[in-house]
Amino acid sequence: MSSPIQDAQLTKPSHVEKWSNTKRTVSVVTASLECLLFCGIIFGWPGISYVYEQNCYFIKDGGEYPCPTANNTEATHIVETCTPKNLSNIPSCVIEQQQLELATVLQRSVQGFILTVFFCGLFYDKYGTRLFRFLVSSLFIIGCGFFTQATRGSESLLFYAGPLVQIGGMATYTSNLKIASLFPKYQGTLIAFVNGALEASACTFLVAKILYQYFDMEPTTFWWVWLCLAVPLLNARTALFMPKIQIREKLDELEEVDQKLKRTELDDEQEKAAEENAEKKADQEANNMSFMHHVLSWQYFLHVFWMFLLDFWNITFIGLFSSWCGWLVSSEGSMTDLTTEELGHKSTWTNIWGFYQFVGAPMAMVVGMIMDKTRTRVLKATGDKRLAQLQSTAVALAITAVLGAASAMLASQKNQPLQWVTFTLQLTFRACLYGNNAAALLMLYPPALFGKLYGVTMLFTFGGAEMGPLILKYIQTESSFDQVYFIISILLLFSLIYPVYLYKYVKA
Repeated sequence: MSSPIQDAQLTKPSHVEKWSNTKRTVSVVTASLECLLFCGIIFGWPGISYVYEQNCYFIKDGGEYPCPTANNTEATHIVETCTPKNLSNIPSCVIEQQQLELATVLQRSVQGFILTVFFCGLFYDKYGTRLFRFLVSSLFIIGCGFFTQATRGSESLLFYAGPLVQIGGMATYTSNLKIASLFPKYQGTLIAFVNGALEASACTFLVAKILYQYFDMEPTTFWWVWLCLAVPLLNARTALFMPKIQIREKLDELEEVDQKLKRTELDDEQEKAAEENAEKKADQEANNMSFMHHVLSWQYFLHVFWMFLLDFWNITFIGLFSSWCGWLVSSEGSMTDLTTEELGHKSTWTNIWGFYQFVGAPMAMVVGMIMDKTRTRVLKATGDKRLAQLQSTAVALAITAVLGAASAMLASQKNQPLQWVTFTLQLTFRACLYGNNAAALLMLYPPALFGKLYGVTMLFTFGGAEMGPLILKYIQTESSFDQVYFIISILLLFSLIYPVYLYKYVKA
């Protein structure tokens, strides 16, 4: 049972309510910049994975590796010397094992966040924004420190560095999820704006790849640069542009202005209906504040199911991207036995993926605007803010699910020009995924429970993250990307059950 003091702290008005519009705007802009630089860089894993692969990480000179023979038996292959930027003398099976190891680093990084996000949520709800951000940004900085020491021969440090950077970066991102509440009228658009910056941060590792390819900058040097950027910028934002406690989901003054603006567009009967529904909603929320009440509800189960399927596809596409690129450019359908020209094409597609990250933000903002317009339209038609929230959320979740399924379908096609469309759909989908997950939790559940519900939701995605290397191993030995990704695209269509449920709930 929580104490009255703790309950009071959760609802205590933050000093952010006294901020000027200028400071609110700066807070939104700096949140986007912070997400761009630090919060989602692990999404660009294919870029840094390319650098580690070219530097022979997880391939030891004189190392012995089991490789299958033509008779489906195993033979031990000894790698005498692995020369950076020249892996032509390395058997494909050894490179495949290296790719599995690097995919596992990403897997452990994602799982590290999944396993700790619930406890981060508890800390966030209890101690507020400032202490939470100092804690998680310290984890990010420590992770960067581990990356600076992860050289060939000590590549095992990647398994510690990756999770720390992912936990610190994504947890810092969660502290920005309520930033959109500073401007309630544009909440959906601003959630998409901040989340789009998170997705665009995947281009960070493209910087590392280009610096390595053209200037021979080692990955450890890149991490020293990022460490020097993270220390002042993360701490300055925490001290200057974030509240000590929390941003309240409904700021009293802004909510009052928002209601006045809406009421000028409503007739007397609609205004009366809006006031009655607001009273009913307040009574309902007062009676339904139990955390377990929400966790055990059918609606929340469908939300978790939606997030599990779509996050599984997101992590799978990122984790298997390097191998998928090899399959895409190979004339023989191989992931590793590539000609010099095909290796150049693989590098090009990795670069395109990094550069193309910025397409997610504007496309996601379009989805956010659709969400805002739907909410306004339904509110004007019904006078019921709760129904407006539900229907606008259902529309956004449905669009996200369709984008994910369509990107998986196109990724299963071995057609290089078509992948420009795949990237557009995939990055728009990813830019919508985490923001709409948060938006649904903020709109459909009591704000005081946001941290814990967000943590539990992400905890259930652990299984999806665990499957990435297993799927890659299955593709290497039993199948191909076209078959597996086609099946995944069909599977993702089941995520539409959740938005359809919300839509039916509204109609009922």
